[in-house]
Amino acid sequence: MSKRADVLPLLLHQVFAEPNSFCKTAWFARKYTVVGPLRNLHSPLRHMANRRPVILALLLFAPLGLASRAADTSPDTSPSDDSDFFESRIRPLLSSRCWGCHSSDDPESGLRLDSRSSMLLGGTRGTAIVPGKPEESLLIHAVNHGEELQMPPKRKLSPRQIADLTEWIERGATWPGATDVSTSAVQPR
Repeated sequence: MSKRADVLPLLLHQVFAEPNSFCKTAWFARKYTVVGPLRNLHSPLRHMANRRPVILALLLFAPLGLASRAADTSPDTSPSDDSDFFESRIRPLLSSRCWGCHSSDDPESGLRLDSRSSMLLGGTRGTAIVPGKPEESLLIHAVNHGEELQMPPKRKLSPRQIADLTEWIERGATWPGATDVSTSAVQPR
């Protein structure tokens, strides 16, 4: 039996049984794999032949990892998930970065961001959110620090926070406990 045939079961065992020891697997494959005419230890191409099993393993298993990651990030828009998303990501963001100026009796630009109906009503510049259409929502343009409007004014939100707001609006801007207000019934100020 060739050295290559002896190494393959050990390599597969390490990849499946001990996925955290992939570095050791790569070292093992480089050290013990000998391929055809490149057996000569002095060959300048020897290092390329020794990496073939590692490259093959990466090519075979990388799509599996990407598929599972894509399945994890696909949005599930069930009501409880929307409520959890709002409570864990959106409400804390709004309370820490927006409500200081946009929740009092005299909010900046007449825009209150402390309820869904207030966001739909908007301020002096119009409706803050258009549920399901983040590209049409003034709030998203403002947090992206566009030419016209830049909110918050002192420090831009992180890309993750902007993505969360965008996803929330895309999902329909669910606000737990809020009565459903039709956007057609709301007239901008």
